[in-house]
Amino acid sequence: MGLMAIPPEIEGRPETSTSADSFVVLINGVLGDHSPFGSVPLMIRAVIQNGQIHPLDPLPAEWTEGRQVLIEAAEPPSSDDLEAWHRELLELGPAQYEPGEWERVQAILSEADELAKAVVRRQMGLS
Repeated sequence: MGLMAIPPEIEGRPETSTSADSFVVLINGVLGDHSPFGSVPLMIRAVIQNGQIHPLDPLPAEWTEGRQVLIEAAEPPSSDDLEAWHRELLELGPAQYEPGEWERVQAILSEADELAKAVVRRQMGLS
């Protein structure tokens, strides 16, 4: 597995192919300040058509011509992998909240909902 640049003629061009030859493009880095989740790996879905890589998802604006990316095959997990994951999940036991944690989550979601409504009202000229 090596590094490969996305050809500029297909950079940013979404394709709608249903080809079975699909893979994942993993950026050689992370998303930064623009992500609400902080620095997280960025994965782009793509397909291979006529020997060329065609992204199915939009490419980030900061990806310039010549940017190198790592290509990894999108392999579905095996049933053994899924069974092992399920066993590990069951071993964790039921999800339980700390005292007051659910109330804090509800308060944060309620505040976010009110802020979103206020933004829409301003955009619509209602406030």
